[in-house]
Amino acid sequence: MIKLWTLTIGTVALGLTACGSNGIEGIWVISLDADSTYDYEYDCSENFNDAACPSEGGGVESEWTFVEEYESSPGLMMAEIVGGPRGEAFMFMADQVVPGVKDDLWTFEFDSFEDDTTTSTHDSGYSFTEREYDSSKVTITFDGDLGGHAVGVIMDAHESTVRWLESDTWSTDDVGGWGQIPASSYLEGDGSYNSDDEDECEGDRCNIELTQVVTSWTTFTASRTELSEGDDFTAVEHDGAQ
Repeated sequence: MIKLWTLTIGTVALGLTACGSNGIEGIWVISLDADSTYDYEYDCSENFNDAACPSEGGGVESEWTFVEEYESSPGLMMAEIVGGPRGEAFMFMADQVVPGVKDDLWTFEFDSFEDDTTTSTHDSGYSFTEREYDSSKVTITFDGDLGGHAVGVIMDAHESTVRWLESDTWSTDDVGGWGQIPASSYLEGDGSYNSDDEDECEGDRCNIELTQVVTSWTTFTASRTELSEGDDFTAVEHDGAQ
């Protein structure tokens, strides 16, 4: 999964003093509000002749209805911020080390991703490929005061893509009569399947690609502690979340 953590901190307002540096250093306790705001985007593409992606906001017809309700208590994290040799800063939060630079505000960013592709092939020419790709961009904005207190918002934009590719026709004796591509789970129409001896798709390979983007915004409050950068903070082992 790609995780891009962004932390923006108003250091002029905070007015912190730290040895040699940018005034942002210290150990912070961050209290996350329980409620978050969400935005969802979904895209589907395919090349089937007699099946299609569901209309926007719809889904494959089913007799089942599912309802999910979720509540949680506020979260609590600890983060340490230290200055770098060229005026930058670094945040240590949970298992992340997040570099930051200052424009009008401090902005900390970290980028990571996961890209997993599995392909099975047969000597007869049949092949099936499944690819899963995840990315995330997280933005944390601080606005503080002279007393070392801050409020802000965490924005987390997570994108997930899965793609299946499969031969449209193949030898039944070697592979079997029905394909592995999950057309009936994600497409609607009489042709939402892939078999060995019919041309269900345009071209030599059947294709389905699904992309979902979920963006959330969570507000928080933060306080700079009086913990030292040594033994006191080491005792919490940089666990980050409580």
